Amino acid sequence: MLAMQTRPEMNMSPMVIDQSLATPATCWNGQKVIATQAKLLALHDQLPKFHREPFVMNGIINPNYDVIVADGSDYPITTVSKSYGLMQHEVVFEKAIEGLTNLGFDVASLHAELSLTQYGERFKMSLTLPGYDFDPGDGCPLVLKMNLLNSVDKSTAVTVELEWLRLICGNGMMYGIGSSGFRKAHFRGIDEDDIAGYLDIALGNIPQDRSLMSAWLGTSVSLGQTMPWIDHAVADLWGVPTASRLWHILRYGQDAKAEIVRGEKFEALAESHATQRPVTPLGPVPGAFAPISTAYHAAQALSWVAKENNNLGTRLRRVKEIPALMSSLLGDGR
Repeated sequence: MLAMQTRPEMNMSPMVIDQSLATPATCWNGQKVIATQAKLLALHDQLPKFHREPFVMNGIINPNYDVIVADGSDYPITTVSKSYGLMQHEVVFEKAIEGLTNLGFDVASLHAELSLTQYGERFKMSLTLPGYDFDPGDGCPLVLKMNLLNSVDKSTAVTVELEWLRLICGNGMMYGIGSSGFRKAHFRGIDEDDIAGYLDIALGNIPQDRSLMSAWLGTSVSLGQTMPWIDHAVADLWGVPTASRLWHILRYGQDAKAEIVRGEKFEALAESHATQRPVTPLGPVPGAFAPISTAYHAAQALSWVAKENNNLGTRLRRVKEIPALMSSLLGDGR
């Protein structure tokens, strides 16, 4: 396992994250999201619990399914098969704490953000791992975040991911280019060794991450190069309105909203590219470099767009798609 003393000693003075224009996540695929920030260990008592009940309708029991029910409120969450392994949020939380402790982290000193859907069926915990600050060379340092996810409604497997967060604006870029992190389905239990083992390997790959981001910063990308990429790769994956928004950020360093067009004007624009669509400027993107000149800042613009969405589910999906989009832009798999 990675010993605590092997990590570089760094000055961890408090830094303010500029949340200008940052959109809070208010929903998660249709469910309201409630977020809380506190000491990591203090969040344990806020985790909801669930239990199974027979699936009954009009007095008839379905022998193949159960209902997941929220403790206390008896609110029905979803139906699951008899083989489904109900994984309580607190179990995932506790195993993560044990895994971090085994790696030498002082968990009592860590702060975290807890995001829960309205009835607690989906869970996300995010915390900064101290000792991994990194400035790729543009004067905007990054910190390393650990994200922990779980659900009891079959929508999200137990997930542990690492993510780089750019302090200037709060937008992040996924750790491990081409990697989605550690995942475990709910068919059997989870062990602290699973999480510690993943973190041990992932933290050992940090030098590669830093080298890649530094290489991106040294890779020139002109605005003209990004045009076909915006109009095809980005538009195909994220849609034309979002691609138009990204194009505006790359050109001017400002976020924007694609204009809604109807009637004849809509028909005229129906076949146009994202780089030709009209937009309404919203405001400057903190830390943006425009017009775009490096691959690294293209990645950060992608990250800003991915996270400037009030749907947490969309954020999680788009952040994972950034590596593929970057490979498409660079055309060399870097």
